[in-house]
Amino acid sequence: MVKRRRSRTSGKSGGNPFAFFGTPAFRYIVAGGIVIAVVFLGARQAAQAIFESRYFKIKTVEIDRTLSFLDKRDFASLNGKSIFSVDVVRFQRSLTDKYPQMAQANMTRKFPDRILVLARKRAPFAQVYIQNKTFLIDDQGIILFGAPEKGEELPLISGIFSRRRITTGSALGGESTLLALNIIKEFQNNHSFSPYVVKKIDVDNLKEIDFHLSNGLKIIVDKTDIERKMNVLAMVLSRNRLDTEQVKYIDLRFKDPILGTK
Repeated sequence: MVKRRRSRTSGKSGGNPFAFFGTPAFRYIVAGGIVIAVVFLGARQAAQAIFESRYFKIKTVEIDRTLSFLDKRDFASLNGKSIFSVDVVRFQRSLTDKYPQMAQANMTRKFPDRILVLARKRAPFAQVYIQNKTFLIDDQGIILFGAPEKGEELPLISGIFSRRRITTGSALGGESTLLALNIIKEFQNNHSFSPYVVKKIDVDNLKEIDFHLSNGLKIIVDKTDIERKMNVLAMVLSRNRLDTEQVKYIDLRFKDPILGTK
């Protein structure tokens, strides 16, 4: 005999679908939403009020005194602006693009109403003769401006060629430029070379780079192993028996240095 199992389902016809809206949980949710909305709108209005406040309008742009070459008119657009609205990164980039003398610009907000402009100024390191003109460059090969006709005692680099139009701010890359700059740096950084100054370097032929020192001595190297050759040169120049009055050149391209007499 098969027994039928009696169903235990309630005889209720179903709950009220709107009952939840009358519960305390729903009231808490609504209250929380209202609080969040009020806080959000209040914060937004507060931010807008701060943004438009006269208290944060730029009144002064302070420029480091070493940057006297900057045109103050470049900063005129900042006066009266909200200090929060200035895109300092973009402004810094525009300054370095316009003024190649600046290695790096740094604009800082000084609350409530000042902008401070600092930068590292590029220093002339050498002269380079290129495209029938002489320019001053820094130690990275950046063209700063045309060299004055007189008064500059910086090393003169020749033998560099470029098909690009050379303008202020251009970067002279390439192996020839880097080799010339490295030779000058070696002389500046090695105390053994302190009595000597590089006057000019010709890098037209990288198999026969020649440079002249302040005492008239000519040095010949090639592009390979410059640092080792400079160390050898330092030892040769430091010898007491080396008569620089009689020696015309020193050729360092071979295993042993060759001294050519006058």
